[in-house]
Amino acid sequence: MNATNTWQLKVNGINITGIDKSVCVIDTGINFTHPDLAGKNKTCVIDCFNKDCTENCSIGDDNGHGTHVAGIIAASPGITGIAPGSKLIGLKVLDENGNSDAVSGVLDLTYAIDWCVTNKAKYNISVISMSLGTISLYSDYCDSSFSSNLAPSINSAILSNISVIAATGNQGPGVPRNTTHIAAPACIKNVTAVSATDKDDSISSYGHYNSLVELVAPGTNINSTYNTGYAAESGTSMSTPHVAAAFALISQYYKLMNGREYTSLEIKTVLKNTGKNITASGLNFNRIDIYTAVLSLAGKPNVTLVSPADSLSTRQNQTFICNATSNFELKNATFYLWNSSLLINTTIKSISGLSNSTNFSYNFTYEDDYLWNCLFADNISLRGFAISNFSIRYDLTSPSISIILPLNNSWYNTGRFNVSLNENGNCWYSLDSGENTSMNRNGKNFSANYILTTGIHNITYYCNDTSGNFNSSNKIYFNVELINPNVTLVSPADSYSLTGTSAINFEYNASDNINISKCDLLLNGEIKASNSSEITNNTNTITYSVSPGSYNWQINCTDEAGNSGNSSLRSLVINSPPSQNTLTSSGGGSGTPMPNTYIATYEQSFAGYTKELKSNDKIKFEIFDERGKQHTLTIEDVADNYANLTIASNPIKLILGIGQSIKLNLTSSEYYNLYIKVDEILNKKVKLTIQSINEKIATSKDNLDKKEDIKIIAANNQTPKDNSKDNTSKLILLALIITIFIHLIMSHLTKKSKKEIIKEIKKSHDKQ
Repeated sequence: MNATNTWQLKVNGINITGIDKSVCVIDTGINFTHPDLAGKNKTCVIDCFNKDCTENCSIGDDNGHGTHVAGIIAASPGITGIAPGSKLIGLKVLDENGNSDAVSGVLDLTYAIDWCVTNKAKYNISVISMSLGTISLYSDYCDSSFSSNLAPSINSAILSNISVIAATGNQGPGVPRNTTHIAAPACIKNVTAVSATDKDDSISSYGHYNSLVELVAPGTNINSTYNTGYAAESGTSMSTPHVAAAFALISQYYKLMNGREYTSLEIKTVLKNTGKNITASGLNFNRIDIYTAVLSLAGKPNVTLVSPADSLSTRQNQTFICNATSNFELKNATFYLWNSSLLINTTIKSISGLSNSTNFSYNFTYEDDYLWNCLFADNISLRGFAISNFSIRYDLTSPSISIILPLNNSWYNTGRFNVSLNENGNCWYSLDSGENTSMNRNGKNFSANYILTTGIHNITYYCNDTSGNFNSSNKIYFNVELINPNVTLVSPADSYSLTGTSAINFEYNASDNINISKCDLLLNGEIKASNSSEITNNTNTITYSVSPGSYNWQINCTDEAGNSGNSSLRSLVINSPPSQNTLTSSGGGSGTPMPNTYIATYEQSFAGYTKELKSNDKIKFEIFDERGKQHTLTIEDVADNYANLTIASNPIKLILGIGQSIKLNLTSSEYYNLYIKVDEILNKKVKLTIQSINEKIATSKDNLDKKEDIKIIAANNQTPKDNSKDNTSKLILLALIITIFIHLIMSHLTKKSKKEIIKEIKKSHDKQ
């Protein structure tokens, strides 16, 4: 495989032996006490067998297989491995028989790969070598079968630039050599699958292979370290470390030559392109030739893109300049140009010399984003692109200007100018038709500040993009005003005091030369409420419920230009309401419970306020259309199954039984504004719910007739059954019937209208 010649190559005085490269050998462990492996280890054995991976300095290799693989990679000086200058990390995932459990073995292997990825930087890990595989074989990529474990871990290793090499598997007891299927993990897409050859470059009689295999290496009768001595072993297990070590050598060489790590795909490609072709079963394989691979890298031209600069945006046709140097005579240079979807130009020029600078001209025909590069070839057909493409945009479209500040016909208290572009560029402005002034740039946003005097001003923005395309805005007119609003307080008066949480109307006067956009209520310096509706020079109000405490309050108003004015400070004290606990007499005995007075805030009464009350207890409450004014409900008496109630202000007396409710219109003939319900009565206490409502009372004729019927029924239902009142009720009902009958007779005699009859019946009913 030409490894011996490779070791003689030097870059910056360093031989290409794998120096500064580490290889993870995932196997049965490694015996680092072997004289040819002593000092090769970066760590003690990493034990991943049926456990989380941990470093274990008390174990080595209880089988010998891992030690044999390790010697092929890095042994010296008794025998010499392919990369004798490299370092080793042994990870144990197989037992003393070289086996593992079908399920846990896959997990152990996954954890071992993850350990190598996690510790890549710490130990400079470049390659993972896996001379192992599943008994089950696969004809195609098998990522879907290992999507939850091996495949993601291997993909992570590749993304971390760790090459992953695996054996394809061998014939064994009951398992014949297979030429269409290979073992896992070799069948995972990002793995380099390796099968075996004999020393005469013929495909071995034991190793599995199929179309997924691209590289092969000697695997028959390979002499290497084994336990404390040496042994000759055969299998794809022996071929795999040959390839893994070759990857380490090429990775070292390329890093020394070019300063960057070669990717796994790049290394595999160079080994394929320079290896010896071997054919079997109609398939082509490449037996690796390390020295030829490295020489191909040594002769590859070094290409630099000079002009135009990367990421240029232009509206001009361009001349593209590329430079190259090579260890061999240069033969030609090719200019490549791609638009956003495909290759649109290849121009070839013949050149000579070990270094060359070549020009290519191109005339663009339409706007687009382009990529370009140059490919140089030498006289032994080694070719090289620049490491990365350069981009260029051909742009003929003017930039789009979005004006953020100032807005047309708006008010401000200073000059704040702000625009944005839809692409990169530069902007400036002309204030009051004066000279152009540059603006500060933050990405695609541009801003500037300017102190202005009171009056009307104008501004125009001018911008161009990086291609040189130009645009300008319309002229914007705006007003500047510098006077702060005048704010005076009206009420409550200074040192105002109130007991109990309540909504307070904070009244103030505000005036300004222009519109006031907002006024804020500040309590102890914090904004608690705001008024953003139309604010006039008359008295304005901000209503806010203040909890108990001591406060300084003021009003701050801001005008349309952003000027702010503060009122003077006033003090305010909200005292906590007195305790509502039940009191007893100071004398002996149980005493008589004192009546309680409960206060339901507007919010509570609007949401529904429920309280357990005894005789003489009271509830003070607010209703929907008289917010700020309190009404009082008093429990006059609590019987076993009903309660007597009084609503104060315009006294209304009620008797409600358990489960009964009523709607009242306290202040309006058009709306019900209070709802009362008796929820339960127990132990001389009534559980009562009140709620402030706003429910329209029907006024049409039919609804009126219906409502009167309902009122009669509701009134009859309001009083629990009381036999002592039966006679009175019967007399009232009899009187009502007689009244209706008389009116009907009179209407017949006087031919009154139906509307007049209804009105008179209603009047009589109300009296009854």
